[in-house]
Parts: sequence; C-alpha cells; structure tokens
Amino acid sequence: MAVDFSRYLPPGVYTNPTQGPQLAVNTTLPTAVGLVGTTLGYRTYIESLVINPNTSITTPAVNATLKKTGIIRESIKVSNPNTGETYGTAVLDPTTGLPTGTYIGDPDYTVVNVGGTLDGPDGQYTISIIVDGSHIEVGDVVQVSYRYTDASYYTPYTFYDFDDVKIAYGEPFDVSTGAIQSELTLAAKFAFLNGAYQVVCVAVNPANPDAPTMAEYKAALDKLKDDPLIAVVVPCTGRQEFHASVQEHVMQQSENRFERRAILGLDGTTTTVPSSQRIIDAQVLTDRRIMLVSPDKFNYYSPELSNTVVLGGQYMAASLAGITVSQSYAMPLTRKRITGWTGVAGDPIPDGQKNLESQSGLCVVELTRRRLMQVRHGVSTDPTDLISREWSITGQEDALIYRIRDYLENANLIGQPIYPFTLVNTKASAEAALQSLIRDGLLVGYMGLKARQLVTNPDVIEISFAWLPAFPLNYIVVTFNISLSSGNITSNAGASSAEVTGGSQVSTTIGAPSASSYNDFGGTSNTLMSL
Repeated sequence: MAVDFSRYLPPGVYTNPTQGPQLAVNTTLPTAVGLVGTTLGYRTYIESLVINPNTSITTPAVNATLKKTGIIRESIKVSNPNTGETYGTAVLDPTTGLPTGTYIGDPDYTVVNVGGTLDGPDGQYTISIIVDGSHIEVGDVVQVSYRYTDASYYTPYTFYDFDDVKIAYGEPFDVSTGAIQSELTLAAKFAFLNGAYQVVCVAVNPANPDAPTMAEYKAALDKLKDDPLIAVVVPCTGRQEFHASVQEHVMQQSENRFERRAILGLDGTTTTVPSSQRIIDAQVLTDRRIMLVSPDKFNYYSPELSNTVVLGGQYMAASLAGITVSQSYAMPLTRKRITGWTGVAGDPIPDGQKNLESQSGLCVVELTRRRLMQVRHGVSTDPTDLISREWSITGQEDALIYRIRDYLENANLIGQPIYPFTLVNTKASAEAALQSLIRDGLLVGYMGLKARQLVTNPDVIEISFAWLPAFPLNYIVVTFNISLSSGNITSNAGASSAEVTGGSQVSTTIGAPSASSYNDFGGTSNTLMSL
C-alpha cells in the first residue's frame, strides 16, 4: 500500500512494498509423442433410430439422418435391440432407385443417401423400410451399427489414455489372423506404457490399405507441423526409405522454432536388417536430433493373442519416445528400463558388435542378465563428439531454448522502444530464465551473460552467454595402487624373552609408485568438478 502524504505523518521511515520481479513463467516446452501410422481406416458407431410413419401406402418415409458422416454403406447393420435379430438389407441403385446388390432373405430396409457425396467422407445416410414384407414396423425402435470414415479421421488427435486410442483406431491386432491391423494403436500402447502423458496421432490415408506408400506417410507426417505439443516424433513404419522425410521434418520444425527430435526403428520381422546395414543407415542420417534403435526386432507377449509375437524396431522406438517425454530433458536414456517387452528377437549380438553399433550411432537395446530390457547407451546418430552424441544434451539445449524464449516473450519486450534500461530488462529476463533452468536441474551453470544493441542492426538486442549442461554419467573410473607404507608391524610370535629387546620391530618402508595413475587423466588440469 502506498504511503499517503496528503495527510500529516510524523517524521520517520516508512515502507512501500512493490511488486517484485517475475519469479516463474509457464513453459511451452513440449511433452508429447507424435505418432504417424496406418489404422483400420474406420471407426465404429451404434445408435438407435425410430421408424417414421410411411409417406403413403406404397412410399416409405425417409427416417432421421444417421449421426455420422462418411458411413461405409456395406457396413450398416440394423437389428432389433430386444431380441438381437438382424434385419435384411438392400441397397438402392442411385440411378433407378430400386433395391440392388445381394442379400440373404427378403430385405427389410434400404440405405438411402440423403446428403453429401455418395461414398465420400461427407456422405450422409439413413434407412428406409420396405413397405411390403418388412419385419420392421412403423414406430419401432431399431439399433443401427456401422463403420464410418469422416473428414476428420485423418487429422491429428491428442490422446491422454490408451483406451481412447483403441476406440478411435481399433484394436492393434486382428485376433483371427494375429496380424497387426492398426500400427498406430500398437505404437501408442508402447508410448503410454513407458510413461507418455500425451500422444498426438495421425492416421495414414492409403489408396491401397495393403500397401501404403512413403508419400502417404509423408502426407500424414506433414500434418504434425507446427504442433506445439510434440517433442519427439516416431513413424510407425520400419522402412528405411522414410528416414530422409523424417530428418527433413525434424530439421524444418527445429528451424521454425518448434524444436523436436525423432526416434526411428527398422523392421526386421519379414527380412532381417543385419548389423552392418543398421550401422550404414545410422551413418547416412548422422543427426544429433535423430535416434535409430538397434536391433531390428523384439519379442512382445500380446495379451490380445495370448502369444509371444515378434515386432519391428519402430515399436521399440515408440517405447523410448515415451521414456524421453516422461522424464526431465536432462535425464539420459542410458540404462533406463523399458516396459512391455520380453526380449530381443533373432540371434544374440556379441558385446563387441554392440560396442561397434553404439560407437557408430545406434541406440542399442538389450536384455540384461537379470532379464530386464534396457537401453545400453542413449546415443544419437551423430557420434562425432560428446555433445552431439548424447541424446540428453540435445534435450537440454531444447529446454534452454524454450525457457529463454518463454521468459523474453513474457517480459513484453518486443514492440517496445529501446532505451538504456531496455538492455537491463532484457538481460534480467534472460538471467531469470537461466536461473530457473538451474533450479529445475536442466543445466548446471552459465557464465558471461551479456546484452548489447547492435550497430549494424540497431533494432536488435543480442544476448550471449556460455552454459554448462548436466553431462550424463556414462563411466566411473576407480583409480587405486598398491602401497606397502602401512606403519608399524608388531610380531613377537615364536621369540623367547631373551630375544625380545624392544617389544616391537619397525618394518622397512617401501615407497609407493612415484606417479599415480590419476595423472593419466591430466590431473587438476583435466578436472571439471572434484570432491
């Protein structure tokens, strides 16, 4: 409350608290997994319908329009809700208006197109009873079930629960054949199992459902552009030819201020992708924003099939994406346990080959001696140096970018005139962002924070600083040596009293090695932190 000097106050010291600096800003850091894959291609729906009175003795009434658009006409089934009896159907020929097609028994109703494009995503339908011989009476309430694919089916949807994904895209497996019928549902399952909170799904729209093309996958991937929720994208296909499209997508989005990464997997369920080829695929990418899983297939026990099935590496990629978004951006994937898998399929990979794969930019997943699935080393496809190799360092950089941007945007600096104090406010906002990153464990420290107005571009304020990431702990080196300088040794065993003169004997000291193995690491000149 301000001090009121309009009235008399005795001389003294008065306080006038004012609002302090901003302490926190809501972050826009994305935390969702973006998935792209094929599905059943339709949703299912059931509704009740009351049969209207006939228009005339010979003309049946057109009943209320069914609620969903894009209904697959052949999938419509009308039944008695009390007895479960299914009524016979006939489809009207759009030219003659007469029943057409094949059906069992006498038809009870026809399917009528009442709006939109016939068999299109905007098509609207209802049923009309056949006046003579129908088992459906006027005033009856019937149950209508059908499949539909409306215009929104192939648009992105955000899910927070796996059951909602199943409702939208169907069960992952066809229980009659054991085949995967919705790869999008299956990938979402692994993402949720491993900690994902949000999953953004886009269904691929293939002209031929049995052979979707890479162009159709890319069209679906493009629908994830500029989605502020997505941190990591995973294509639900294990085909190597799609890698270039994903890399292009990640690069463009990161340049467009939607920093994101991708995790890819190769599918070796039909044709094995050998280790040598996987290494080549990683080297083709060489991108610190892209992770490639190895090996190419894994074992999964399916409760739907009550059997163990072999799945491609793309589903393991969805698992790793779930872990990535569920934990701090500074947390490495190395040694993280993976839920939902029983083992690695195919021939065991020797340790030497695993080392070569990790060294070449492959993220190796292995089954430990304790029968746990874990990440051997969370590396990107760019093993050039420590900074580009470690998945978590790129994650910290993204967190830093988002936090700095959020704080500076929240300070409402853009669009204001530049005064001398503007630099102070700009630097203060940047420092507040950096301090919040340290508080949240997303970086260790920073130094050299500066702000300046450029001469060549006077409408630009440049902020510069150096930052220290939280490096992943990959190795612990224990240094030790043998020392014989152990002090005094007392030994009277076997000696007579006449032989013992002093009661103790001092051992001869043998010096320790003059150079410690610690010096092999550069001594104090090679120490970032010590204790």
